[in-house]
Amino acid sequence: MTTESSFVQPAIPKFDGHYDHWSMLMENFLRSKEYWSLVEIGISAEADERNLTDEQKKTIADQRLKDLKTKNYLFQAIDRAILETILKKDTAKDIWDSLKQKYQGTARVKRAQLQALRKEFEWECPKKEKGFYAETSEEMLLMAYVDIKEDDREELWFLDSGCSNHMCGKKEMFTDFDDTFRKSVKLGNNSSLAVLGKGNVRMEVNGIMQVITEVFYVLDLRNNLLSIG
Repeated sequence: MTTESSFVQPAIPKFDGHYDHWSMLMENFLRSKEYWSLVEIGISAEADERNLTDEQKKTIADQRLKDLKTKNYLFQAIDRAILETILKKDTAKDIWDSLKQKYQGTARVKRAQLQALRKEFEWECPKKEKGFYAETSEEMLLMAYVDIKEDDREELWFLDSGCSNHMCGKKEMFTDFDDTFRKSVKLGNNSSLAVLGKGNVRMEVNGIMQVITEVFYVLDLRNNLLSIG
């Protein structure tokens, strides 16, 4: 005989940096649990408990319990590195509002930032006669949830549809490193950067460890490039 407990429970949508899509899935998930009001409205404003009726006290207690359950779902959906950037997480609504403010529309923001970076990174590849820019409209950061700050640049990987080689400026990220390999890459302003080795780089993408092979080590590279050409 089929019972309610035999049904497969819906998976908690994991936040991958694409807020607009994730928020739609997460809202539907929380609505199915009848917890969405805790995100949309929050817990009822609390007055002096001495002035509340027993029914009002019970309502607020129930809301607090549901809020804890909602927060638990959000904690499971959001990576620890992101949670650490959220300063106020007293309630589920606090967490949701912080994510919305920080990540809604990030795809558009990062495309604008990439446009600005094109002036700095006009690479000339062996298979191109002229310097090029990555022109695809799908340019995105692999770690989409990381803000572009000076201290974070060495951790970012930009997808590049033009060059034939991956490039990284942080030697500590390499494994199986060949420090005898030498080459040079030419910038759009006719200056060159030396390739001081090559190797493999391990990175975690959406919770899965990936190994990127044949990555050039370019000491003065400000942003890591992942070739998709």
